[in-house]
Amino acid sequence: MPQLNFYVPQSTADELKRRAKVRKLPVSRYIAEIVSKDVKTGWPPGYFESTFGSIPDLERPEQWPYEERGPIFD
Repeated sequence: MPQLNFYVPQSTADELKRRAKVRKLPVSRYIAEIVSKDVKTGWPPGYFESTFGSIPDLERPEQWPYEERGPIFD
């Protein structure tokens, strides 16, 4: 697994250490989890194929009539 080095202010490092300790994780593992959550964007592979059509009787209800309103400003 690759290693990355980065620099943060001391106050940030202290807070990362505190949060990692609360979660009973090494700091590097805690930071790796944060980065992984941020990097994983988008839909999981196969998401749409597995969910499309999963509610077969779902239909759009009839639209209500258009409501006419007066002007906003006189």
